[in-house]
Amino acid sequence: MRELSVFVDESGSDGLSDRHYLLTVVMHDQSESIADSIAAYEGALRAKGLPDIPFHASPLMNGKDQYSGLDLRTRKMLLGSFRVFFRHMPVRYHTFAYATKQFASLDKLAGTMRRDLVNFLFDNLAELQSYDMVKVYYDNGQHSIAESLHRAVEYALSKDAVVYRSAQPSEYRLSQAADYICTMELTAIKYAEHTATATDEKFFGKWSDFKKGIFKETRKKFLWKDGSPSGNGFPQGARCAGGALDGIAVGKYRELEEITAEEATAIIGKCEEEMAPKEETQESEKRPQMGALLRRR
Repeated sequence: MRELSVFVDESGSDGLSDRHYLLTVVMHDQSESIADSIAAYEGALRAKGLPDIPFHASPLMNGKDQYSGLDLRTRKMLLGSFRVFFRHMPVRYHTFAYATKQFASLDKLAGTMRRDLVNFLFDNLAELQSYDMVKVYYDNGQHSIAESLHRAVEYALSKDAVVYRSAQPSEYRLSQAADYICTMELTAIKYAEHTATATDEKFFGKWSDFKKGIFKETRKKFLWKDGSPSGNGFPQGARCAGGALDGIAVGKYRELEEITAEEATAIIGKCEEEMAPKEETQESEKRPQMGALLRRR
């Protein structure tokens, strides 16, 4: 049975006080074992005399929580070790980034995020439906975001094929990888907007150093809008989206359902309306119909 693990992590405050809110989705085909990579990573920590602390980028960089008392050199070595570990992980990811000033509330952001997630899932639907089981791991940190995640996944995929698992970063290396990715993507935005901090520069140097080094490595696993890198999961030509739901290509529906362009256009026209918040009775009536449509191949 083919299984896909999906780990989700976010970066941003519940009150939208941060300039940006990021959501990262990491995908791992469970047939590609990461046991050897984990063993090599943990062995490297032991060889260097470094503590095996569950990776968490923000406290690592700022010397907080479990990293308090560790000097800058040690923390840089810990980051470097995880960087090597991540480089060899057979994963693909996509990060959704939002400027919080564009949203009046977290609920507004959650609604946009839900549409973008559905768009992303639809654009990769053929690959996702090739798995017998999709396991979604998320720490349920923010209720509105967790609800958006559930609704988007259940809207695009069969509910019978999805299992949700609570994921504390300390328990899963892949969850730690999602945190690592969120940090790299946020740092890239900060450099681009000239808001990088002194701490960022201590760990990553100048923008050119960051861009050509650790960020370039990270982006090799990015699931691109115009087609993912070949190998390790999603095939060349798979697309991801980050815009409105009405941007889904008519051709994608025609390819999946063998329906006319007019019928596909009509479906797309209704998608955004169906994704808007509704009474639970209305939502339950619509969801099976759309699910049946997507599963009919």
